[in-house]
This record gives sequence, C-alpha cells and structure tokens, in this order.
Amino acid sequence: MFAQENSDTVAETLIMQTSPSKVKHSDGVFVVEVSAFDPLLVVKINGFAQMVRPGADWQVFEVPYQLKPGDNEFAIFVQTKTSEQQEFFTVTYTTQEMKEEKLKIDPLSLAFVLGYTQSDNMLQANKLTTKKPAGRLDAVLISGYRYKLMANAGLSLKFLLKTDRQLDRTLSNRETGYRKLALEYDHQRLWGTNLTTGLGQSVFSLKSTDTSKPSTLGEFQASTRSLFFFTGVDVPFAGNYVASAKIQVEVQTGKSAGTVTSSELGLRLRFGGFSTKVGADQKSGAFTDASNNTSSSTTKGSARMTWGSWTPHLQYQSHNQQYQQPNAVTGLQVRNRRNTSGFGVKYRWSESLLLDLYAKQIKVSSNEALNAYSESQVAVQMLWSY
Repeated sequence: MFAQENSDTVAETLIMQTSPSKVKHSDGVFVVEVSAFDPLLVVKINGFAQMVRPGADWQVFEVPYQLKPGDNEFAIFVQTKTSEQQEFFTVTYTTQEMKEEKLKIDPLSLAFVLGYTQSDNMLQANKLTTKKPAGRLDAVLISGYRYKLMANAGLSLKFLLKTDRQLDRTLSNRETGYRKLALEYDHQRLWGTNLTTGLGQSVFSLKSTDTSKPSTLGEFQASTRSLFFFTGVDVPFAGNYVASAKIQVEVQTGKSAGTVTSSELGLRLRFGGFSTKVGADQKSGAFTDASNNTSSSTTKGSARMTWGSWTPHLQYQSHNQQYQQPNAVTGLQVRNRRNTSGFGVKYRWSESLLLDLYAKQIKVSSNEALNAYSESQVAVQMLWSY
C-alpha cells in the first residue's frame, strides 16, 4: 500500500531537460523544466539550490556550465509538500579532437563526392580568344581500411578514384580520370608528434583522341603514371595549434617522365568553432624532356567558422611557376602566376551528409601572353561519408 502510494506521488512531478544533450562547445547553459501538482519547495541542480518563485508549481531553470570532454552528469532534485524526486541527465561534449580520434579508430572509411561546376571559361581561353561557358560534373570515391598495429599506431590502405564529365559533349576530349592507391603507416603521440609515412602509385588519364585507333577513341588512356614516397609529421603545441611538415618524392613515367620533389610546411589553429590554416610548399621537377623542367612555390590560407549546421569558409592560394630553360620558339624563360580565391558555405544535413556551395575566381598572369587568362566558377557539392 505504501509503495503504491509513493509511486503515485513520484509521478506527480515531471522533470524535463529542454537544452541539447550533445554539444560542440564546452560552455553553455543547461535548461530544465520542472512541473508538479503541488507548489515547488526546493529545486537543486548538482547540489546547488535554485531560486524558486513562491507558490509556483511550474518553472524553468537555467544553469551556466563549463563542460569537460565526454559525458557530464547533471543531478536534479525536486521537493514539494508531498513528494521528493531526483533525476539524472547527461550532456555530452564532443571535441574536434575526439571526432578525429574516432575516425582514426574506425578501421573502414568510405566517402563519395558528387559535384557540379559552372565555368565562364572552361577552355581557359586567353584575352585573344573567346571564352566558352560550360558545365561539368565531378565524381570522387575515397575509401580506406586501417589495421591497428598498436594502441597508437596503424597501417592503412587508401584508394581514391576521380573522374569528370563535360555536359557539352564537344568538350569531351577535356575529360580526365585520376586514381591513387597508397599504403600508409601512422604513429600518434610519438615523442609529442604524429608521424605519417608511406608510398603509393597514381595514374592520370586523358580521353584518347587518336583517330587511327577507333577501338580506343574516346576512352581513358593513361597519360602519366607516378610512384611516390612521402613522410609527414604534425606537432601539436600551445593547446590550439598544430604545425606540420611533409616531404614527397614522385617518380613519373609516360608523357611527363621525370622526378618531382616537393616539401611543405603548414600551421593550423582551432579555437572553438573557428579554424584557420596557412601553408607554403616548394616543388621542383626534373624531366626527361629538359624543356619541361620547372620550379614552383605555393602559399595558401583558409578559414572557416561553424555555427550549428552552417560553416562559412574562404580560401586563397598563390602558385608561382618558372621554367628552367627558355622557350625554344620565343626565347622567353616562362614564368606563370596563378591566384585563386574562393568563398562559400557548407551545410551539414546529417551526420553523414554534407552540402557545399562555393564560388571561385582564378586569375593567371604570365610573361608569355598566351598563357594568361581569367576564370570564374560556381560549384555545388554533396559529400556522403561513412
């Protein structure tokens, strides 16, 4: 009889959390709604008494918090004239580092990108010729599997496949294909650094335009094959910063046979929902055809800010390239500069689906007038990931 009576009185008090149970920021406000048949006498949240309006049988309570990463428990105690009740709620704070660590732990990864790009100068025509606006579809498939060797080290097999399709079929000869297979070893928290090293092969393909071979006309044919080796390291410091360095050697065969050596430095900063990256790289190419020997440098930067499901972003890149030998026809030692700026916004539709809308402006200047052009692009992408 007493147990039944106690059960009935407990049911007379309703405690309901109205603030999110999963958050992306450590600071915020815990909101709980309390209602009962009798006036509220005492309400405590994590042992701290809250201000209760005299005679109120319903009230909303807000408590500012500073969460630790992971699960944070809130204990709500409510007392009325006829009953007492206590309930527990959990607020989970997931940091970006925790998300990245979870992705690293998951042995299988899969992503598919489908995009559409509208360009006002698809042929990259210079000032002396007419621009041709056109649209292009892009598709990218990325997959990987990581085998755990130790608690903080693993071996990964990664695959990437990329292709595009011109909507204007008179431009079908400009369609490209690219595939890459890589074997990577990663070691996290090694003397305060995160080390990655590996090797792989990539193949860049172009549509065949050789009319003497009708059986392969219009099909993708390998243009350049590459075997590459790389080593990279990330160094976290000062809480929100990560410095990075990478060296890669690439041996190419095919139409662009030779060796390409590159080195890259970068710095990343993350503060709350804001993150930014800056970087620079140097690249040199020594080819079988010495007239193609080049050296280049690139500086780049990007920033983004996340508000809920929306992430505005912007980026800028400046690429400078110089040929080592003068052009055999003009006598010029060609120097090209390509500046690319862009901005857009991403929307996270769900945990696995991301939409991205962005615009890009490309301007190429050169001491060889025929190489100079400008191009404007508008693109939309859909990214699905597992």
